[in-house]
Amino acid sequence: MARFFSGSFPSEALLIKEGDILEGRWVVGIILGSGNFGAVYEVRDKHTNLRRALKIGSKTGGYMSLETETYILKALSKKQKKHTCEYVTSGKFRDLRYLIMSIAGRNLADLKRAVLEHRFSLNTTVRLGIQCIEAIKEIHEIGFVHRDIKPTNFAIGISGEDARNVYILDFGLARRYRAKDSQLVPARKRVTFRGTVRYASVNAHHHRDLGPCDDLWSMLYMLIEFRLCRLPWQHMNNEKDVGELKDHMKAKELLRDLPAEFYLIYHALVYMKYEDTPDYEWFIDKLKGVMKARGYNQQSPYDWEEGGDSYRHTLKVPIPEYPYASQIAAAEDVQRDSSSNSE
Repeated sequence: MARFFSGSFPSEALLIKEGDILEGRWVVGIILGSGNFGAVYEVRDKHTNLRRALKIGSKTGGYMSLETETYILKALSKKQKKHTCEYVTSGKFRDLRYLIMSIAGRNLADLKRAVLEHRFSLNTTVRLGIQCIEAIKEIHEIGFVHRDIKPTNFAIGISGEDARNVYILDFGLARRYRAKDSQLVPARKRVTFRGTVRYASVNAHHHRDLGPCDDLWSMLYMLIEFRLCRLPWQHMNNEKDVGELKDHMKAKELLRDLPAEFYLIYHALVYMKYEDTPDYEWFIDKLKGVMKARGYNQQSPYDWEEGGDSYRHTLKVPIPEYPYASQIAAAEDVQRDSSSNSE
């Protein structure tokens, strides 16, 4: 299997090397991805030979992000959630903070790039959307908003049936919107922009605090891109300019010839506020309605699987085996907080 790596090496990555052993058990293997905010390695349990992912944070912001991610993965693992990687352990090694979790497979951005015209069929798009909503709901149920929903932050499992399950990744930008007693955390009057410009909600561009509806806005933009190949602001980078375009764009211009259910989702989100709890099942039912109207089957192959709608048009190029290289590269464009959000 081809291995892929691209990115810079933070100075912390030089403090850990292949062959190092953590906790007397985890043997460090190859580096899977690296950037300014940290690095991900493959590790193996020397007793069972099971593979896991080791994530380290850099001092340039990655430490606090890793602290948040560790907190959230611990909370979700206790609840045995379907769409989040399993928390294994965490700690310090040579003054490095690290997190070990189950290893994920290819991310949705890499899979999309391998399909001819770089877009998914409607069949694959709506089924991915259902799983992504389920994953987002899992995060919201423990009182956090993700704040960086995008294709590189979703990945499929490694093999077998797990390779059809979608996992949500990277909680380094997540923030509490409900306290531990489930009370709503009051929205701040004005905040700096947080997230990735292409997928951020209009609220993010207006420097408002982000609630659950904003994760769903980002998810909708992601699904539009999956099906239509690109968003209207695809090649724009200026946060203010992109925000103005999103602000003034009509649903018809954005959604074009997508099914009516996408228009219903769009208009439902327009009226949602920071404090609103989404009716996740309603959103899922809209996408299931697309499936029912067209005779789609939940068990049908995805586009990248043999027998999928676009499989014969899939570019026969190597796809990264793991999600981390392109995920970390995409993280370089993220505007993030400088403090922990776990409490």
